[in-house]
Amino acid sequence: MRVALIDYTSPGSACRAAIRDLLRGPDVICSMPLESRMQNRASRTGFVVLCASELAAVRLGSRIQALKVEGVRIQEFPIPETEAIDRPIVILGAPRAGTTLLFESLSQIQGVWTVGRESQPIIDHTPQLRALEGADSHRLTRYHASPAAIRSIRSGFIAALRDRDNRLYVEALAEGQNPNIRFLEKTPRNSLRIPFLQEVFGDPRFIFIHRDATTNVASLIDGWAAGRFSAYHVDGRRWSFLLPPDWREMAQRPIEEIAAFQWRSVNECILEDLGNVPSGSWRAVSYNDLVRRPRETLLRLCDFIGLQPDAHFEKILSEPLRLSSSSLTPPDPEKWRRHSAALEKLLPSLNDTSLRLAASGSDSPAPP
Repeated sequence: MRVALIDYTSPGSACRAAIRDLLRGPDVICSMPLESRMQNRASRTGFVVLCASELAAVRLGSRIQALKVEGVRIQEFPIPETEAIDRPIVILGAPRAGTTLLFESLSQIQGVWTVGRESQPIIDHTPQLRALEGADSHRLTRYHASPAAIRSIRSGFIAALRDRDNRLYVEALAEGQNPNIRFLEKTPRNSLRIPFLQEVFGDPRFIFIHRDATTNVASLIDGWAAGRFSAYHVDGRRWSFLLPPDWREMAQRPIEEIAAFQWRSVNECILEDLGNVPSGSWRAVSYNDLVRRPRETLLRLCDFIGLQPDAHFEKILSEPLRLSSSSLTPPDPEKWRRHSAALEKLLPSLNDTSLRLAASGSDSPAPP
């Protein structure tokens, strides 16, 4: 497999469209927009493209050069035969359970690579998955992990990965380096895809963050009301957050009932699937532990994933926990009370899941 790193200055819209057309060709395994580059470089635009062979990469470069795009630069180089993805770290959890806060904290560890944001497009836009019939939720299992889908997804991550200094992994390859990839992945949809991710990545490490039903469901209700997390238009309603199995049965229910359904469905799915994951390959952590004892909690997780904190991360640990980028309002332990009437009716239906989560502990596997 070969990388073509394409960047340019101020191309016209016609040239951009022509390049995008070329990137849809059969020689291209995947392409990712070349977004925020390293901070000490001028802003440029372009694409990271993974091609099936050296010939394919050279042919693509020639076709792009023929467009005579102003300021175009094309670098072409191999990806090492022994692809360097090593025990990816996958954060699991219901929406609004603290997954973003945990992701943004762990992404500051030296040696951790991320795609810089949630990675839904890499998986959800995989052609082999979009072509499947009958897909009606974000649930993916081993059945969905065809060799072609696995290749496309792994390639998509390689094309997008960057370190905490915003240096692209493929730029490190272009400079003759071959760093080991411990990449950190976060999107609540992954909580419905544990068996699938095991097939894609072989031996991932899962970190399951869970939050009590009262505050998590209240935060989900706030998220629905804010409209910031809506992604689908369903039967006249904007649907927020993920789509668990059987979500259509809830499509016309009140928002508070949908929020409770999402919290219960996601956590039950995680607990069920982690029962088939080796105990040494996952850890659970509570949201309360993360916000009340951040240093102790994050150091335990560093030990679990096998990465040592450096001076930069130690400095972060010495400071108050930063507000996550997905926060809607400043932290307040009493925020949930504005939904107390709705929660009082919903909580009895969530008791069984709450008990299972409590049994999972904050740093140990749950019982079967």
